[in-house]
Amino acid sequence: LFPSSGRCHLYDECAATKSWSGAVHLSVTTPTTTVAQVYESTGGMRCANEAAGYTYNLTAGCVGWSGLTEAECWQKCASNAQAPNCPQKTCAAAAFYPSAGRCRLYDECAATRSWSDAVHLTKATVVANSSNTSEANATNITR
Repeated sequence: LFPSSGRCHLYDECAATKSWSGAVHLSVTTPTTTVAQVYESTGGMRCANEAAGYTYNLTAGCVGWSGLTEAECWQKCASNAQAPNCPQKTCAAAAFYPSAGRCRLYDECAATRSWSDAVHLTKATVVANSSNTSEANATNITR
């Protein structure tokens, strides 16, 4: 910015600045936040209630996704993604099939069942400790 003339020069990036008579350097920083949702993975299992799976209906042309990684499958669930030709629902759990990278979402999953080529994905239970609890745990560990 050149205050005396009112001119302003814009740049997409600026790795370094240098002093320039009459110029004022202004920059805007946009904070970025990455939110990673933690999940638990259990091999050889999937949701028992087949009817709760809402991303697999051949008649409707709804076949979920393929070619994904386990983490990508979980992101589909965590973001309640809508697969092509499938209904939009809130995901409770996912079944990931590593051999083809297939991913199927479930809107409820009260029970699981054995399924040899599936990996059951569900939200992890995260326990947050306060600083007092952490101190108490540290004390117990050192005794």
